[in-house]
Amino acid sequence: MTGFAGTADAIRFALKRDRFILPICVAGLIGWMVIYVLSYNDLYGTQAELNALYKSVAGNPALVAMSGPTGGLRSLGGALSWDSTPALSIIGGVFAMFSVIRHTRAEEEDGRTELLLTSGSGRLAPLAAAVIVTSFALVLASIGYVIALSVGGFELGPSILLSLSLLGFGLVITGTTAVFAPVPSKARAALGLVGIVLGEA
Repeated sequence: MTGFAGTADAIRFALKRDRFILPICVAGLIGWMVIYVLSYNDLYGTQAELNALYKSVAGNPALVAMSGPTGGLRSLGGALSWDSTPALSIIGGVFAMFSVIRHTRAEEEDGRTELLLTSGSGRLAPLAAAVIVTSFALVLASIGYVIALSVGGFELGPSILLSLSLLGFGLVITGTTAVFAPVPSKARAALGLVGIVLGEA
């Protein structure tokens, strides 16, 4: 038996347990992007308003450090991307962190992992299932980002690139959490370790 035996059963178990919370989380992630799209279309509908935004933040070292170069603020899509990327990256990363921990270390603390292992699953099946389920949710959220941006009038190509960048960050945090989750004996300690990485990122 390999360590990944029973991964499919572990995925079904994780999806059944999160049948309510997972759709809510995905909808919440997409909802943040919808809020950005609606607010930016409302606040910066003219080039003059975008120019005013650019002048107010251009060259500010703190804002550049948090959100990156301000050159793209002269366009609506650039301004939305500049403002939304840090916030949505953090929100997606926090979701990924809690999702993986929830299905690994927290499940082990509650004794549910042992029940799964007694059914013949390998030791790595719960971890693999956590990574797959979390990644699947992030992919769904990214698809929702593209749809929200496209419906909001933004170009498809840049919308896909922005969504992929947010997905990439979420997947990095998913993998990081998968590495750190088995290290400490408590879920809270694992959250603390990943939280440090998320904060640095």
